[in-house]
Amino acid sequence: MKKFLIFSITLLLLFSSSAVFGADLESTTINSDLFISEEGESFFDKEVFGNVFNLSNDFKLASSSVVNGSMFLMVKNNLVLESDVTYTDSLGKDNEPSIDRINVASEINGNVYVVCSDLTIKPGVKINGDLYIIAKRVNIEKSSIIYGNIFAIADNFTLNGRVENSVYVTAKTFTTNYYSSITNDLNLTAETIVLNSVIRRNVNLTGTSVSTYSDFLTYGNLNVNSENFTFSGEVNGNTTVNSKLIDFIDKKDDMYLKCLIKGNLEYHCPQEIENIDNFVDGEITHLEYENKQNTKVKFSFKSFLLGLLTFVVYNF
Repeated sequence: MKKFLIFSITLLLLFSSSAVFGADLESTTINSDLFISEEGESFFDKEVFGNVFNLSNDFKLASSSVVNGSMFLMVKNNLVLESDVTYTDSLGKDNEPSIDRINVASEINGNVYVVCSDLTIKPGVKINGDLYIIAKRVNIEKSSIIYGNIFAIADNFTLNGRVENSVYVTAKTFTTNYYSSITNDLNLTAETIVLNSVIRRNVNLTGTSVSTYSDFLTYGNLNVNSENFTFSGEVNGNTTVNSKLIDFIDKKDDMYLKCLIKGNLEYHCPQEIENIDNFVDGEITHLEYENKQNTKVKFSFKSFLLGLLTFVVYNF
């Protein structure tokens, strides 16, 4: 109770004031915790040896900033973790300019707790802890790195960066592309799921529509519960699928795509799939479809806020 009261008083001070206190902002280095409350946009370009607490309409963490502590960010609109990147003239597989070099990028050496409308993490940004998110839209761009876990609830979530631990997300739509990688597990619930990345352990998916593309690769097991499942890519472990409709895609526009399950396949589906042994190296088991829980996701910002505050209070 005492810890909760301390945190509540801190939030009350932030909401009721328009001040920055606890540090000398004229200095480029701050050796204490920093509390910021702004009616407009907060632009932060310091090195902090402590935690940062922010309440504002918009927030930008400059590419030159380093935070040697955790960040607690409550932002009404847009929150951006910046970087300075030089691009080439050529386009990558995502039809966007390729990165030539990352000149400088913001870095947080702790956990990051975020409540906002739109979160953007630019290429090269490093978070050396866990990332907790409650947002409408999340865009984690290529070449960004989260060394901890991601815990998130959002409307639309795009992950194109690198995660060195596991990802736990509930969203309406979740998308990864070729540049994304997850070192541990992906645990995901979303209405629409599109995966085109590398996951080095297990993948657990619950959704209405689940699709994996030819660059999708998991070194562990794949577990899917959905209404529709479209598969291309590669699974090195075993696969279990429960879906009304399952489709294996190995060819598109006269081009052959990777479509392979190296382990066993157990699929629950109303109909048996013809020629499925072309795509599966291990044993194949067909069982009846199981009508499990509703996979539609209802976004509740109040629930997200309560969940995030619970995380924050726990860590305090």
